Amino acid sequence: MLFMIFILTPFMDFINARHGNICPVEGLSKIVRKEDPLQQKEECDVLNDSIVVRGTQGNLGNKMFSYIILTFISKQFGLKTFTTKYVFDHINKIFKISDIAEVQVVEDSLCHAFNGLTVIEKMDAFGIHGKDNLICDVEEKISLEYFTGHLGSLNNSELRKGKALIFHPYPLGYNIGNFNIKNTDAIIEDVNIPMSLVREHFQFENYFTNWSFDVLARIEKDFRRRNKLNKKRKITFVGIHNRRGDHIKDQVKKGVGELLPGYFLGGMEFYREKYKNVIFLYVSDDMEWGRLRLLPRVRTGDLFLAGALTDSSISDDIDLAAGYDLSLLSLCNHTILSYGTFSYWAGVLAGGDIFTPENYQNIEYYI
Repeated sequence: MLFMIFILTPFMDFINARHGNICPVEGLSKIVRKEDPLQQKEECDVLNDSIVVRGTQGNLGNKMFSYIILTFISKQFGLKTFTTKYVFDHINKIFKISDIAEVQVVEDSLCHAFNGLTVIEKMDAFGIHGKDNLICDVEEKISLEYFTGHLGSLNNSELRKGKALIFHPYPLGYNIGNFNIKNTDAIIEDVNIPMSLVREHFQFENYFTNWSFDVLARIEKDFRRRNKLNKKRKITFVGIHNRRGDHIKDQVKKGVGELLPGYFLGGMEFYREKYKNVIFLYVSDDMEWGRLRLLPRVRTGDLFLAGALTDSSISDDIDLAAGYDLSLLSLCNHTILSYGTFSYWAGVLAGGDIFTPENYQNIEYYI
């Protein structure tokens, strides 16, 4: 899945231009066109520092990368950052970002620049397939151009002033197999985003963690009862994430194909040999696969189907279901991962040991 980044001019907190006399972008001068006195239109010129805007048409894992990279840019380079409403609204549903968000919404303040994009650019950058434009109160005179540099180039003085660049995604390609978190304290070594920033901004809303703790408590109680374990015996939780659905086609294109039951069974045996009293939680966008292909082959009674799709009260909203799944996986001690950015985040947030496919490091993603 490809992403696009835009670098534009600085913003302040969004000001509704309809009721105010200030441009929605801090540092822009306001010009009133007077060709038609009855239909005067406000127009903003670009001045001062650049800003960064990034969008994606991907799902939660990709949106998290977009958001955390923008947050990192804001802190590291001191630039204002924006993402799309599509990204921000989903992140805001899952995590407690309202009070600490340094990323704002592009459609609220760069309306005219958004309308100036081609249909293809809107689709690639924002995941928007329609041809309709936004209704703008203020026009921003911004001219977009492509840039294929690296994030570090934002330190260059010529890019920090008044630029409006489409930041091409390929220079930000990362190898999803690099789980060197304990050694580098960074989720992407090339970009060096610290885990402390991830922990600060990706704190789940209470209803996700409460549900996840309830699931863990219920399963642990059942496991202890069946195995006659008292409360003093330590339990180790291992989250199994199996991304299937439309992602299988993408894996086939990359030459790795789908993960078969043997992979997950091998991962489970790895943890059984390393830890005692292990509980495995199967989480997937295809829970039926786990029930039919994996569960019958586990005779040890330590595998549980535990994803949000097993709970009819929360499974209808796909965006929220992804949040429940990720929250549950993040509370596990260790993980067995499949492919994709969502699975990557499950491993990052859980920490501990991370079991991945043999060819995991050969898959390159572009963010």
